[in-house]
Amino acid sequence: MKTTIKIFALLALAALLLDSCSKRESEILKKHKVEFSPVKSSGGILSPSPNLALDKNYYVTAQIDGKEIKSGDEVEEGREIVFTAYAGIASGMILEKWEVTGANPPSGTPPTITIKVKGPLKVVGVFKKMFLKP
Repeated sequence: MKTTIKIFALLALAALLLDSCSKRESEILKKHKVEFSPVKSSGGILSPSPNLALDKNYYVTAQIDGKEIKSGDEVEEGREIVFTAYAGIASGMILEKWEVTGANPPSGTPPTITIKVKGPLKVVGVFKKMFLKP
């Protein structure tokens, strides 16, 4: 009788452990690679100027909950990423359009867009010259 109770207790414990393991696996969110461009330079002649009028840079940044992420980072499915296109005045560039692969592109050309991660994602800010030379 004691042996039967021990076996039953071990089987019940094993069933609980298996059930808890399967729940943990299903609760783990998938991560997907997020790429965006052009990216901000980390130094040298292309680094952002403290004087906006002299800034010749143009790039896209990405943030999750106010924290900047890097192109190529892995991001959990379901997270929202805020992409911002930036063009310094001296760059002579403006945002022409967003090209998005892996999600629906925004309508129009707002300088900031928010995209929910559903799979691998690629976002490109396409810039064009503000003025054409004669």
